[in-house]
Amino acid sequence: MKKLFLSLLLLLPLCIAAQVTEDAAVHEFRNAFSYYPRTLTFEYTVWRAGADPYHGGRTEGNVKAGSVYTTFKITNNDHCAYTLLGLRDPIDISIGENEILSKLIPDGKNSVQFRGIAPNKKFVPDKAIYELPCRSNKDIQLQIKDIPMVKQDVRILAFEKQANDTVYAMRGGFVCLPPSKNKNSILVNHADETFSLYYDIAVFFVKPGDKIVAGQPVGLCHSDIHTAHLYLDKDKLKLKKDQIGFPYKSFVPVLYTESGVKSFSEPGTYPVTFKDAPLDIITQDMSKSEKKKYLKALNTK
Repeated sequence: MKKLFLSLLLLLPLCIAAQVTEDAAVHEFRNAFSYYPRTLTFEYTVWRAGADPYHGGRTEGNVKAGSVYTTFKITNNDHCAYTLLGLRDPIDISIGENEILSKLIPDGKNSVQFRGIAPNKKFVPDKAIYELPCRSNKDIQLQIKDIPMVKQDVRILAFEKQANDTVYAMRGGFVCLPPSKNKNSILVNHADETFSLYYDIAVFFVKPGDKIVAGQPVGLCHSDIHTAHLYLDKDKLKLKKDQIGFPYKSFVPVLYTESGVKSFSEPGTYPVTFKDAPLDIITQDMSKSEKKKYLKALNTK
């Protein structure tokens, strides 16, 4: 459980304002995570507006032609976007290089970076349907429980299985860098900006940067299969003296089972039985071209 607690903290900020009050365990982890993994790199560049053919005559942010200004280049080495938050509106940091006027960047002592982007207003946590992460023709015991985080609980799903059982992707997405120094987990970023964390993985079949589909084998488990499903809570993206605690909201996904689509909301133990999901669930996060390519590959098998 302690390792699971640390794994979940991967979604906490890489650097954060000094006024934050937090317990010793969280503070210690944040200090360690600030340098591992190195997902974001920063670089200042000085420009003279009008002296460069690319930046010539630039007036963005009230920078006039002929004046000197700086830009802040942020390189995101992860496989999901980030949110940079500070005194101004949140800034999305996409994968690769991002160039932002330095005057838009908040003071380092009042800034914080989060993995992921807050979903838009139309986002509904249970709109997407997830497959079970294990396969069996008998009932699988699903235990839903809460573990305490900073100022809130995070809901965990534990599927009772044996050591070395295969773990399957519950939904498609991109595999991100593993959390901190705890490498026995898989983090997947989905198309709607939600995350799925698979914990207690013994053997890996996927690596960061891989694009996976629902039902794809991703690894072998040590014992039970543990998952957590989270998204960045837009309502918490405010830098105040009391800070925002754990900035993510957890949810229990809608699961596709032998008895159909099942919703779970409260902690407890539930029997569920696996059933192959239809194609519309497997392809729900794919673009038209990706779906066409996937269906073509199925037909050639």
